[in-house]
Amino acid sequence: MSKKIIITTDSTCDLNPEYIQENDIRVLPLTINLGDKSYYDGVDINSEMIFNYVKEAKVLPKTSATSIDGYMSFFNEEVEKGNTIIHVNIGHKFSSCNQSARIAAEEIGHDVYVVDSENLS
Repeated sequence: MSKKIIITTDSTCDLNPEYIQENDIRVLPLTINLGDKSYYDGVDINSEMIFNYVKEAKVLPKTSATSIDGYMSFFNEEVEKGNTIIHVNIGHKFSSCNQSARIAAEEIGHDVYVVDSENLS
């Protein structure tokens, strides 16, 4: 039986939801911090909510990179099904996500390939 290749990415990818669904792309949401509250990008916060916050608070949001453990859990969901993962994420110059994803892939040891998009989106 041949392995299925799964494309994964983080929520900075800016792909439209229809494209994500049509191509069965798995998206790992990054954490967005607005003041003292944290949200999962695309899960419990959207662009409109972020823009409204910035307009009202006059403060830019902050983000939190996904931890190595977070990537390991995300990747292991597919690896345990026997799938191979190609993961494309935010560029290493903008976030530590790429480094965390690479470390997680090395820890898993097989079937996870991390691609640095070298961009914000």
